[in-house]
Amino acid sequence: MADESLQDIILAAFLAGVKAGVVEEGVPAAKKHGKQIGKRVVRGRSKGDGLGKTRRRVSAYQKAYGKNFKKVAPKYKKKDGGWKKDGFKRAQAEAHKLTRKEMKK
Repeated sequence: MADESLQDIILAAFLAGVKAGVVEEGVPAAKKHGKQIGKRVVRGRSKGDGLGKTRRRVSAYQKAYGKNFKKVAPKYKKKDGGWKKDGFKRAQAEAHKLTRKEMKK
């Protein structure tokens, strides 16, 4: 009987320590990733908090590069659609070259 009560005390102390550690670690995470409600961290964002996902702005260079890459890529591809040896690297270099020339105008 004495051993069981000692085990219960040790187990309770261990669980209390683990719980305290989780709560301490949860507070910074709540500030970073969610909202703190009591001891719980609620993840996710509501639409009204202004922290929703925003789309990245695509620059004019990126748009022109994408267009030029699609234009030159078939020259560096095989019939089955795979890239020739160093084809992607060469297509990329040519697309950048064309885009720089286009942006200069």
